[in-house]
Parts: sequence; C-alpha cells; structure tokens
Amino acid sequence: MFKKSMLKTKLAFGFSVLLVMMGIVGLVGWRYTHNLAREFERLYQDSVLSAVYLAKAESSLWQLRYGFPQFLVMGPEDRTKIVNDEPRLYKEVEDNIRAYAAGNRTAEEKEAIKVWEEIYWQVSRRST
Repeated sequence: MFKKSMLKTKLAFGFSVLLVMMGIVGLVGWRYTHNLAREFERLYQDSVLSAVYLAKAESSLWQLRYGFPQFLVMGPEDRTKIVNDEPRLYKEVEDNIRAYAAGNRTAEEKEAIKVWEEIYWQVSRRST
C-alpha cells in the first residue's frame, strides 16, 4: 500500500511539473506573439502607411503638373475638368503630407517636411 501511495504521489507530481512547464511555455509564447503583433502594427503604421501617403501625394502632384500643360492643347470640356480637379488635387497633396508628417518621424524627416512645406506653399501661392 505504501508503494502504491508513493507511485500515485510521483505520478501526480510529474504531471503537475509537466502542467506548470506547459503553462510557462504557453505564457512565453503568448507574450512573444503579442510583442510581435505590436511590432508589426508599428512597422505598418511607420512604413507601409507612410509610403502610401507619400505615393498619393506624389500622384496628385504629377496630375497637377501635367494638367497645366495639357490645358493649352485640350478642348473646353477638358479644360473645365482640369480647373475643377485642381482644388481636389491640392487638398489630396496637403492631406497626405499632413498624414505622413503626423506619423513617427525622425529629426531628418521632420526637417525635410518643414522645408518641403515652405517651398510648396511658396510655389502653390496658398496660405496655411
């Protein structure tokens, strides 16, 4: 009877240790998964969305740039469309640059944004 009791105790202790170890592994795995998800979100916000904002601003700037020369060679309907699109395109540029600047930027990026905005407002002859 004493040996049966010892065997039960050893088995219970062994399974308890195994259960604790599985719990520790699970917690460590959950912690690293949570940290990884947080890091992916940060990278998405700082890299992917930033690139999208800059690409949209660039696209709008190109449309503005090529809309003006086309204005001279197009018909009245197309000229009206170019004139009507201009405020929307300026707003897209401004909104996307603002969204980009609101992100987590380095000191060099902040300085570049500041210089770009000064030149942009000078060239576009618009006020902030």
